[in-house]
Amino acid sequence: MSAPDPVWTARLTGDGQIEGTLTGAASDSVLCFSMMGPMQAISGCTILRQVAGYTELQLTGDATRPFVIGFQDAAFRVFNVGWLPARPYIRDQNGSCRDVDFRLKTPPPAAAEPDTPPLPGGLRLVPKPAFWAPDGQVLEVGAGFHLPPDQPHAEAVEAVQALARRNALPALIGGPIPVAITIAPVGGDEAYHLNITPGGVFITAASRNGVFYAAISLLTLITTHMGRLPCGLIKDAPRFSWRGQQLDCVRHYYQPDTLLDLLDLMALLKLNRFHWHFSDDEAFRLEVTSFPEIWQKTRFRGENCLIPGVFGGGQGPTGGSYSLDFARDLVARAADLAIEVLPEIEIPSHAYALVQVFPDLKDPADNSSAPSVQGYIDNTMNPAMPFTWTLTDALIDEVLPIFPFAHLHLGCDERPPEAWLKSPAAQDFMRRHGLKTADDLQAWTIHKAADRVRRHGARPCAWEEAAKGRNDGIGKDAILFSWTGQGPGLDAARKGVQVVMCPAQHAYWDLAISDDFHAPGGRWAGTVSLNDSVNWDPVPADEPHLEANILGVEGAFWGEFTLQDSDMKPMMVPRILGLAETAWRPQNDKATAASIHAVVRAYAPLLKRAGWPHLSSDP
Repeated sequence: MSAPDPVWTARLTGDGQIEGTLTGAASDSVLCFSMMGPMQAISGCTILRQVAGYTELQLTGDATRPFVIGFQDAAFRVFNVGWLPARPYIRDQNGSCRDVDFRLKTPPPAAAEPDTPPLPGGLRLVPKPAFWAPDGQVLEVGAGFHLPPDQPHAEAVEAVQALARRNALPALIGGPIPVAITIAPVGGDEAYHLNITPGGVFITAASRNGVFYAAISLLTLITTHMGRLPCGLIKDAPRFSWRGQQLDCVRHYYQPDTLLDLLDLMALLKLNRFHWHFSDDEAFRLEVTSFPEIWQKTRFRGENCLIPGVFGGGQGPTGGSYSLDFARDLVARAADLAIEVLPEIEIPSHAYALVQVFPDLKDPADNSSAPSVQGYIDNTMNPAMPFTWTLTDALIDEVLPIFPFAHLHLGCDERPPEAWLKSPAAQDFMRRHGLKTADDLQAWTIHKAADRVRRHGARPCAWEEAAKGRNDGIGKDAILFSWTGQGPGLDAARKGVQVVMCPAQHAYWDLAISDDFHAPGGRWAGTVSLNDSVNWDPVPADEPHLEANILGVEGAFWGEFTLQDSDMKPMMVPRILGLAETAWRPQNDKATAASIHAVVRAYAPLLKRAGWPHLSSDP
């Protein structure tokens, strides 16, 4: 009979530390766990090893004495359940490992559920159409619609029918009610007219995308109106061309089917850009053939892995990688759903895993020990080292042809301030090229990588920091993603640079939805409620001309707080509905806090059937 799991019993102190005892473990066992940032031993223990938030410590007292740990960053504390120790285990002296049962004494009570808002009147459709003229009649839909032969872009309607089947939604096709499709100019590639009458449905659109979105509206209305469609005319078109959602598949490896589920949800909300983040400090997850070591050695993390159990990796091995065949299947599914896929390769920082695999990315004489914002030491490629460009060029050359969107995101965020400052190779390189600051060296680096992208006939993209340094950094033809707030994006737009707005304060779904201790998520930019997802505008009212340079908006979901795929869904929903409203509706008809709560209630049956539960937010 195996011994029971050791137990770590803890309480939260008033100053944000964790005080606890460990029972059921030998006195010389090593306690291993991960947190949201580097930790420090306060009393009763000694830290033996740290990699970012992954910590190994040994108790220095007997089992009856409590030990205390705290975050190194004074701004951090256990804000909510997501900040507690994740997947702790002990390693005995013989090398064997056992999971540890973490128990928190007297956690704060859960917040009361907000009042349920009434179902909205009118059309229950997200995003709200630009024009809706009801005629007061109702079309009863039983088994669905009939698509007569030779209808233009019939495959777009069939793609929506397939989406309905995958998500247990009502059938779109299979009944007697006719659907007629006409191709005509109605206001842009994604615009459509949808005329619902007692005798049938008439779709007018200029392209396949418009037909697809008309069919999406039809499927949604069947579901939200429970088969009793209000008759009338919809005239619709999006405000922004870029309506995106990012998913971090590095901090947490999502099963391929989960990515496909997300594409379906995006299509239902008329989002059209999937930003696939598969490269970061913890792993490189795409199975490239040019340098297979980078995914073979980093796809799993945990005990005896190159990357320890950061961000809930536990004993492991946890993780995985995505085959090139799956990447092509993902692109094909996305195309069926009118979605383009934007891949991301992180350079020059957020490269801890790559540096572990290939030490030649680092100057051996560099003793900077530059910590990243998440506590990684030396997570930055050195542009003065030749292998940096051997690897970077090979990855760009291999990854770009897989994704026909012909855009590549190059990262360029959160370079540690101390990076390169004590590298003789980097400092000599800067002198020879007339570069005065580390930002100038970053600008030279990201511009060189962007030139490689341009030679493929593709467009470079990067986070807002890529504008730093001399000569506008990456270059004015790149797309910048403004994430720390709207300010950097607006500054870039004023200079003529095109921007995607993804401010954390309104569009980061990994941030906690409320102050409730039981609502997991980050807090560095505050909480992001459902109200916050609509209480903003990407374009300032007093600078309407900037809309020409603001391509659109994008939500982000980073994986630090995700231990299993299902953790993502109730954090992304319902706030992603607010993103869809902001991305589509015209500026003079913005969603409000009251309207978004009402439509979330109307969408609850649809989301439940499709497997997307959601957390409560503020009333």
